Amino acid sequence: MCFVRCCFVGIACLFSAVALAQAPAKTGIVLIHGKEGRPEQFADYAEALAKAGIDFERPEMCWSNLRIYDKAYLDCIAEIDPAAAKLRQRGANAIVVMGMSLGGNAALAYGARREGLKGVIAIVPAPSPEFLSNAIPEINKSVRDARDLVAAGKGDVRTEFSDRNTGKPHFLVTATPNVYLSFLAPDSPGVMPDNSAKLNVPLLIVSATFDQSQRSIPNVYARAPKNPMNRLVVLQTDHIGALREGRSTIMHWLKELTASD
Repeated sequence: MCFVRCCFVGIACLFSAVALAQAPAKTGIVLIHGKEGRPEQFADYAEALAKAGIDFERPEMCWSNLRIYDKAYLDCIAEIDPAAAKLRQRGANAIVVMGMSLGGNAALAYGARREGLKGVIAIVPAPSPEFLSNAIPEINKSVRDARDLVAAGKGDVRTEFSDRNTGKPHFLVTATPNVYLSFLAPDSPGVMPDNSAKLNVPLLIVSATFDQSQRSIPNVYARAPKNPMNRLVVLQTDHIGALREGRSTIMHWLKELTASD
């Protein structure tokens, strides 16, 4: 009797294990807002993600309008880890990171430095720090000033520097020289072509025709390792409009991505 019962139990466990192995991945997505933005930037995506059965987290990043530059770049993107962990705790076993503007830049950097992701989505990713200081004199001066302060042993003293956000003129931010350089120096860890080249997951870039910050994006996309799910979609819109206009493209790509399991 024990033999028969144990056999039935063993068979049941085997079928359960097979069913679990064959179960489709539950997807979770971390939504990363842009510079001076807030998590609410992705409010219009909540309903579409819920309908698709995709769980999400919207952390407030250290470049929000309340926190701007209170940590160095790599310390900032490390804050995506707890958001991904929350999704996994709620049952997600496939994690996608998606960001807008500086959030898109961060999504590329995060994907380049983390294993086990399902995909990366970058919506009008910016800035291109390797070009920014050469293109904008005020930022060029601030980068030089920050480097001088670091050389003088004042790298952790908060100071005013020039910054730029798409659609508005340069403005002043208060940050330590070390933190400022981590975002805006030409050798910043946020250099997008370098990060794109290190990805090992599918990449979707949603770019915009009427957005000067996107001039380097063809090169960013070209540097990504080949993957049949890679896409570069260029919309007839501007920087802000890309988030709204790109929603259907993004949801379709996510559907393709989850179906590829």
